[in-house]
Amino acid sequence: MDRSRIVDIPVLDDWGIYDAGGAGSFAVWRFNVSCNDTLCPVGKFLDALNVRLFAGDNVIYQIISFTGVMGGLLFLQYALLRRYAPSSTALAVAALSLVFMLQQRRAAA
Repeated sequence: MDRSRIVDIPVLDDWGIYDAGGAGSFAVWRFNVSCNDTLCPVGKFLDALNVRLFAGDNVIYQIISFTGVMGGLLFLQYALLRRYAPSSTALAVAALSLVFMLQQRRAAA
């Protein structure tokens, strides 16, 4: 199957909050609704923040999310390497070798 032709169509729970008119709401009851993830309240909070700050623009939301997650991983990696690397050369080599760990690979067909 050629995966490049598959379209990811959002399911009802992705659009339900927009249909209900509650997108961008910080109501406490919204964060306590059961969902399928432990961090779901955090995601709902970030989604509401996205609607308020960026009018629901998903491109900006993805850029900020990606930058935050990858930047955080790189910062933690650097902090650990800086603490345990014996010299600046060893730090540079170790940091370069661990960059490949952060690269995303395309799933095999």
